[in-house]
Amino acid sequence: MITVFANQKGGVGKSTQSTAFAWECMLNGQKVLLVDADPQQSILSWSDHRQIKFPNGINIIGMAKKTIHRDIVSLSDDYDHIVIDTPGRSTDIARSAIYAADVVIIPCKPSQRDVWAAMDVVDLINEALIFKSNIKSAFLINMKTINTKLSKSIPEILRQENINIPLLKTEVCKREIYAECGSGLAIQEVAKSSPARKEVSDFYLEIMEMYK
Repeated sequence: MITVFANQKGGVGKSTQSTAFAWECMLNGQKVLLVDADPQQSILSWSDHRQIKFPNGINIIGMAKKTIHRDIVSLSDDYDHIVIDTPGRSTDIARSAIYAADVVIIPCKPSQRDVWAAMDVVDLINEALIFKSNIKSAFLINMKTINTKLSKSIPEILRQENINIPLLKTEVCKREIYAECGSGLAIQEVAKSSPARKEVSDFYLEIMEMYK
């Protein structure tokens, strides 16, 4: 199984939520490879700051290449799940990752402007579907301000723009606790029992349901 987190707009939480999702896969008994395909190496930098050993069920590598769809094949038999974090600007790398994907998740802030900014990755998904018709995809509302209702308008915006990509029911809020993950810790380690922890668990379950 290969899950790709993609959005050509930077600053929408791709690295944070791809890491959280990969960690949740590991906690659910899967052997996971987390691939940092961003030349800025946000996830590799995050992992370098970790002071304790990573659990045995998760490995992290860098693969900021235009040939991910080809090169990932040799690794797929060794893992139950591969999670790929893509860059904000490199269309060629994002395209290659999407071609490799079973599921593409588009993290998006809850605003019309951010939906419009995601159109580039929507176009890449539609392009990939011509050659690989079984790719599934969904938007993930991320970094939502707590107690706001902005995201309620997103389904209507998607309809207006004729975007036939569903929206996950789970919404991930902007929370200060994510700042504590900068030292190489996963949100599941920092927030063992909190709304942030539940949000990650909920969107993990939704994504896994897409594989059925």
